[in-house]
Amino acid sequence: VKDDLKSGVVRFLVDSEAKGRKIQGILLGNRRADPRSADLCPVQETDGDWPRFLRIHPLLPWSYAQVWSYLRADAGRIYCQLYDLGYTSLGNRKSTRINPELIS
Repeated sequence: VKDDLKSGVVRFLVDSEAKGRKIQGILLGNRRADPRSADLCPVQETDGDWPRFLRIHPLLPWSYAQVWSYLRADAGRIYCQLYDLGYTSLGNRKSTRINPELIS
């Protein structure tokens, strides 16, 4: 069974509702400069065949440097340690590349 973002969101919403929680919005980490993010609004409802919830994009106006300044400002802040190895994101073997600016 293919496990993609949409099916994961559906599972999360169904599991939450089963526990008596109605999810109305989900925070996302898109920045305006990220791929396919130029036309995003700070708050917008999902579209197409996605389940209904508000997509909340608090980081749209942030720069790459602002994100990392924030993440690394607090030594106790928890984030994925793969970033410290230089990975910006993980994809397939052909598209995943180390970003030397992230290596700590």
